[in-house]
Amino acid sequence: MCLPAKVFPIAMTSLVLFDVFIGNYKNMGFRIVSLLVGTAMLYGLCAFNMEIVAWFLLGLPIFFFVCLAALVIFDLSLIDVTHTFQRRCYPNSVNGTPPPSCNNA
Repeated sequence: MCLPAKVFPIAMTSLVLFDVFIGNYKNMGFRIVSLLVGTAMLYGLCAFNMEIVAWFLLGLPIFFFVCLAALVIFDLSLIDVTHTFQRRCYPNSVNGTPPPSCNNA
C-alpha cells in the first residue's frame, strides 16, 4: 500500500471520530462511505503505479482550501484599501468642516 492510501484513511478516521464525539451520526455515515470509497480509489491508483495522481487527488482539497483562505484574506484587506482611497467629503468630528482635500472638488 502506498503512502497516499495510508494517509487518507487516517485523516478520514479522525473526522469520523470527531463526528462521533459531537453526535453528528448522519455526517458520520457519509464520511465512512467516503473513507471506504476513497481508500479503494487511492489503492487502485497505487496498484497501477499512479502514485503521483493519488498524491494530486489527496492534495487537491488542501490546495483549494488555501486558495479560498487567500481570497478571503485578500478581499478583507481590499475592503480597507477601497475605504481608505475613496474620496469622501464628510465633515470631521472635531469642528464640522470638510477635510482640505474636498475643497478642490
